[in-house]
Amino acid sequence: MNCKQANQISILEYLSTIGIHPAKNLGSYSIYFSPFREEKTPSFKVDHKCNLWIDFGNNNDGGTLIDLVLKLNSAFSIEEALNHLSSKNLESFSFQQQVNHQNLKADSKLQVYAVKPIGSNNAVSEYIESRGLNLSMAR
Repeated sequence: MNCKQANQISILEYLSTIGIHPAKNLGSYSIYFSPFREEKTPSFKVDHKCNLWIDFGNNNDGGTLIDLVLKLNSAFSIEEALNHLSSKNLESFSFQQQVNHQNLKADSKLQVYAVKPIGSNNAVSEYIESRGLNLSMAR
């Protein structure tokens, strides 16, 4: 795995695997309590669409998944961060949903008119969150 491939991994999914969950899911982004300090008001934002994070409580520090892993594990080299991510068996972040239309049977009465990524419809996002799922898992 190289840095470009690693940064395609969902930050939301990575945080979930290390036991960090959002305080709020707000459609296109999630807000967390910072993983770097104790706080009473969440100040750590993850943008779902750009797959980037920002820590408003620390001079707007932020970046990619690799930046986050290196900040969480200050003793890691980039190679160790890549190995750490490889060991987590996380799926790549998808900027576009892929649809395999060949799997639909010819005699099916079901017709797909449009496919939109999860998170683009607030009602669907709210329903998913109300069921206790985070959007990265639903994607």
